[in-house]
Amino acid sequence: MTAGYDELHVQVAQGPYIAATSLPLQLLNGLKRKLQTLCFEEIDPRPEQADVRIQMKSRWVEHVPESGWQMVALYGFWLTTENGVVTVYFLCKRTAIVRICFSRNMTIELVDHPKSLGRLNNALMFCLNVAFVQQSKLLLHGSAFAKNDHAFLVFGQRGIGKTQMSLNLLHQGWSCLADDKFVLNNGDVHRFQKTMLLRDHHFQALPWLTGVVSNDNKSKLSPSMRKWLRRLIHTYVPEKLLPNEDRILNHGRQYSVEQLFPSNPICKMLHPDAVIILRPAQTLSCHRIAKSQAISHINLLQRLANAEFNSLSDFVAINDGIEPYSLLDKLDDHLSDAPCYLLAIPQGLSIDNLCKELVRCIQLR
Repeated sequence: MTAGYDELHVQVAQGPYIAATSLPLQLLNGLKRKLQTLCFEEIDPRPEQADVRIQMKSRWVEHVPESGWQMVALYGFWLTTENGVVTVYFLCKRTAIVRICFSRNMTIELVDHPKSLGRLNNALMFCLNVAFVQQSKLLLHGSAFAKNDHAFLVFGQRGIGKTQMSLNLLHQGWSCLADDKFVLNNGDVHRFQKTMLLRDHHFQALPWLTGVVSNDNKSKLSPSMRKWLRRLIHTYVPEKLLPNEDRILNHGRQYSVEQLFPSNPICKMLHPDAVIILRPAQTLSCHRIAKSQAISHINLLQRLANAEFNSLSDFVAINDGIEPYSLLDKLDDHLSDAPCYLLAIPQGLSIDNLCKELVRCIQLR
């Protein structure tokens, strides 16, 4: 092995095999930190069988045509075909730093650049989504819980309060298989992430949380400085990026469920007996809906959750880099026939009352 370089061979959530070969230790350690938030196991090296290969490349000297720069401006990437292989480039200050090659398997190549690791994380999540579909599984944005004879899935838009809901249910003794993402396979739900990302507002909304774990990541910025920074962001950041301003000022910290609630049973797989869709509304209500309605809601929520990948996925499919698929059809195949409910929640509903309504919904079945 070359000095200062190492390899990594892991299988993620009993699914895609990732082979990272000959990466500089700094990049490899950054990749390991990313993977520490996911469920994975190290496996024997079989690079030729990897679903996703990650490797270094010398700096590319590529000519980006005007149409490529238009694509970068509109979508954040440049897609082209090289020697019959669909290739996507991610650039930083007019320099290509990461590319994905879509041949029999996917290969992520990167150059030694300060921004490569951040782009690698995004590219890897996209490739994992594709690899799960190729294995007839789905990586979905949502939450999953179990306790005694009850197990249910929750889908809702970002910011609706799923993490606070997860923490509150964990505090009540429930097992949380997923707070943000899980793998769906023939009706069964499998664990994908080991950690939960907690931010300042979670500690503010749930005062008891500081008794479980200290808020080590509490912002050191004064209220006046935060206000000034927010005003600066609103002035100079494009409108479409404004929903991410809290991620700039409040990065948060990852905690494992075992670290937060060591006495709670660990749940790695469940078969849901209820599916609940959360939707903002004026008044509180809960009613049963058809599976087809639930699938339509889930499909839209997944597109919203994966907005940064939608254009990339469509372009790669159009250019035959991956096989096109319908998420609606996949959901119909994989989602169990458990009863589905639409839970309308008004703004300002307390997390305690939201959790009570969730439990009441699954008891209606």
